[in-house]
Amino acid sequence: MAALSIRLVSLAVVLCGLWWVATVVPLTVRDDAVLAAGRRILNEETLPPQAIARLGPIADRLEPQLACEVATWRAVALFRLRVAEAAEGDDAGRIAWDDFREAARRLLVCSPHEPLFWFALFWQEATQVGIQPGSYDRLRLSYALGANEAWIMRKRSRLMLPLLATVPEDLREPVLHEFITLLKSRVMREAVEAFQSSDTVVREMVLPRLVDVPEPVLAGFSRALRNAGVEAKVPGRVERERRPWDR
Repeated sequence: MAALSIRLVSLAVVLCGLWWVATVVPLTVRDDAVLAAGRRILNEETLPPQAIARLGPIADRLEPQLACEVATWRAVALFRLRVAEAAEGDDAGRIAWDDFREAARRLLVCSPHEPLFWFALFWQEATQVGIQPGSYDRLRLSYALGANEAWIMRKRSRLMLPLLATVPEDLREPVLHEFITLLKSRVMREAVEAFQSSDTVVREMVLPRLVDVPEPVLAGFSRALRNAGVEAKVPGRVERERRPWDR
């Protein structure tokens, strides 16, 4: 009897082990694959098409099994956003944006403090549907929750500075402040792209605010604007005879 009991216990242990291998291990592998993709996207790395094709079915199978696993939901939402941004404006693109919107909303239910996704939902709605009641509330949350996150600031400023003249009054200061902060931090490429994409009205709103930017940074900004073919009188910049190496 004792021997039989030992065999039954051993069999139960083996069956539990097989169940764990069959269920938990595949989920862990899928989880790890999606988390790794999320880290790459946050680092602004390119995902090859074959990686995207492989991760799509994994995310499809993973989502229905997720509860409030915030890290995994964040990675899934990042992956969905990357796919949607690359999609064309056909049915596939619409489906990709629907998938992203659903993943972002599921994430925000579990973790409301996600400035990138509040901004992404605002931007997707504004560009594809038009500004709706509540659209700017998402943008306000993005600025309030992610005022000093460099990765988000670079992306947000590049898109929002050109819209400075059209946003509500209470959002103009956050947009301007973010641009000035990027410039002071010498994030020159994004600052130049944002300014270059802005019309004359926005540029005239921005230029007076540059007086508090250190002179060496203004010199670099002025030079970068010239190299990009943008003519703008940067205030506070001491005009000098342009030497050959300064052209």
